[in-house]
Amino acid sequence: MSDAIAYLLVACQLLTAVVGVVFLVSGIDDLFIDICYLARVLYKRLLVAPRYPALREQALRARPEQPIAVMIPAWQESSVIRQMLLNTRSRLDYTNYVIFVGTYPNDPATAREVDGLEEVGACVIRVTVPHPGPTNKADCLNWIYHAIRRYEAVEGIAFQIFVMQDCEDVIHPLCYRLFNYLIPRKDMVQLPVLSLERRWCEFTGGHYLDEFAQLHYKDLVVRELLDRSLPAAGVGVAFSRRALAAVAAANRGEIFSTKSLTEDYDFGFRLKRLGMRQIFVKFEVERELVVRGDAESSSRRTRRVRELVGVREYFPHARLVPPGLVVRLAY
Repeated sequence: MSDAIAYLLVACQLLTAVVGVVFLVSGIDDLFIDICYLARVLYKRLLVAPRYPALREQALRARPEQPIAVMIPAWQESSVIRQMLLNTRSRLDYTNYVIFVGTYPNDPATAREVDGLEEVGACVIRVTVPHPGPTNKADCLNWIYHAIRRYEAVEGIAFQIFVMQDCEDVIHPLCYRLFNYLIPRKDMVQLPVLSLERRWCEFTGGHYLDEFAQLHYKDLVVRELLDRSLPAAGVGVAFSRRALAAVAAANRGEIFSTKSLTEDYDFGFRLKRLGMRQIFVKFEVERELVVRGDAESSSRRTRRVRELVGVREYFPHARLVPPGLVVRLAY
């Protein structure tokens, strides 16, 4: 009996050693990313920051506004699309833009919500995909792009910036000003995409929160440092007119590959192969927030907070609260 226990203990020790080696090997890449990220942070703080002044919000506002075309594919989004567009219109600190929403003929509910915004004079144009949905996102985006080109011909305008958004996006007010500041010096600008806050018991949503925090705080920063290529996230990303024209010329007028289910990632790599300049931007601004007292008090106080200019997203397990409320909580 004692011999059996001894053999069992030896087996457990060997198994522990094997598992430890497996964890060590699988964690080497994460350790490498962490080391590269920390090295970059130290380099910027010690060598770059003292020599170059940080970008300020005033510099964004001083840049003349370029015309922006916003592309939003929508399939069965009638419950969120109207409020998202109204929030974008009311809170976005930018005026020279037009939103193009792609809908399908067999999704009349979403079409009605978008048409209602057109009637009240919002800068929204509905684009009807000529065949029933759903199709992949790339197909809808291609039809939106063709509609933008027709709109340019009719209105005599040439959009200089093309932005991709989703129907659930909560956009920071300065997003488009940051795009406007960097384009056309850069051909693709990706901003951080982060999840809205979750309760501890919302495990799927919490998983998304962790994944995007890791990806958009560390991984993309290191990828840009090592490879100079960026996969587009599909939201919170903008392209120069030159970039879309180059891709269209190389693909018989089509912008996004309908053969790929990850057209945004694919598009970023195609821009890299064409020699386009890409950048991932983490830009923070300081703002004063008014904090109200309790229900029995009418007093108010202000506090300064640092906000990351980017996009907040709905992910699974989010409670169905009005997007307007979410915007107030997020920014």
